[in-house]
Formats: sequence, structure tokens, C-alpha cells
Amino acid sequence: MSCIYEILNKVNGHRYIGSTVSFTTRKRSHRSNLRLNKHHSQYLQNAWRKYGNKNFVFKIIEECAVEDLIKREQFFMDTLHPEYNIAPTAGNPMLGRHHSEEALERMSKSQKGHKGCWKGKEFSEEHKLKLSKAHKGRVFSEEHRLNLSKAHKGKVTWNKGKKCKPHTEKARKKISEANRGTNNTNSILTDDIVKDLRVKFKQRDSTVAIFLNEKAAKYKVTTGTIKKVVYGYTWKHLLKE
Repeated sequence: MSCIYEILNKVNGHRYIGSTVSFTTRKRSHRSNLRLNKHHSQYLQNAWRKYGNKNFVFKIIEECAVEDLIKREQFFMDTLHPEYNIAPTAGNPMLGRHHSEEALERMSKSQKGHKGCWKGKEFSEEHKLKLSKAHKGRVFSEEHRLNLSKAHKGKVTWNKGKKCKPHTEKARKKISEANRGTNNTNSILTDDIVKDLRVKFKQRDSTVAIFLNEKAAKYKVTTGTIKKVVYGYTWKHLLKE
């Protein structure tokens, strides 16, 4: 049920205004965050600690259509002037709020030395293969591509203007070897297929064009890919064997 709701302090009448498509779920989320002392509104969190959960009541102010939620939430915020909302704008609790230097410093320190959730984890070959297959051939709709384009307009890339340290010759060699041949997860061909192609290319009875077209269709790659393989422009490491 989509609605506008309030969290009302029964002692002093102060309130928090919000909107949701599921009042029960949102209420549970607020209570959980307040109980764990990590609610995004520090005003509400402080009051919750001071007065206790028994002095707060969750109430639906108005039921409305999903597309009208933000508009109606803003109406009640402008009308009731809720004391516990940290931003004057509906739909974005952080809009208009700026962290103090002290708060930024605390957040920075809390993240130092913190490992990402995937850091150090190793996936099995089977799992990596599943991930690779899941993303191969994925096509985004025009609408999705347009949304991505709009979302990134005006954004500055993290490394813009930064001088990146060039890789050493040793590092470049390691990167090359790590992505060579079958090690490259995006590669459709394998070492054995490439060796077989080169042998059959030398023993072919057909023209070069027919051979390239037949093998490209068989392995679902371009004729250019097959041509580079059989002439040794790619997969050069197998030429040394």
C-alpha cells in the first residue's frame, strides 16, 4: 500500500514525514535502524534514545498513487514542517545536508583498512564460467542505454587529470601472460582449437576464403579472427611450442 506516513513523538508532537510503497516494510526498516542506532536522521535517532520507542507512533497520513508519492510527501513537509527530517526536499534524505569536517574525518577513519566484501575471495572455475556465460550476449534496451547516458553526463571520471604511473616491463609481461589464450575468460577459442585450426589450414583442400568462412561459422567468431589465428597474428605463444 503506497502512502504518506509519519513517525510521531507523543511527548512533544514532533514528527518525521516519509513516503513508501509498503508501509509495513518501511516501518520495520525504520524500527530496525533506530534500534541499531544507525538511522539516517540523527534528529529522530537522538529523540528515540531520549524518549524511548514506546513514545513514538507510526501513522499513515494519506494513501495515494505511487506516481504521486513525492508530490504529496512534499506537500505535507511544507505544511507540517516535520522536525525530524534532515532535508527539506521529499524523496532524498541527504539533499541539502552537508557533512561537517569532523564527520567526514570520522567516516574516512572508519573506512581505512576496511576490506571490500569481495576482497580476498576466490571463485571456482565453474563459478567464473557461469558468470562469463551470464554476461555474454547481453543487450541493453535503447531506454536503458539512454538512462545510463543521462546518469553519467557531467560526471568526472575518477582518474581525469591524474598522472597514472606506467606499468613496468615486468608488470606488462605478467598482465599479458595472465590474459593470454585460454586464460582470457572472453575467449571462445582454446589452445587445442587453435592448434587444430593451424594444422587443418595447412592441409586444406578448399580456398582460403571457404576455409575461413566454414571455421568462423563453426566456432561463432568472425572470419578475421580465424585469419589472425591461422596466420599467427594472434595466439603467438603457441607458435613457440
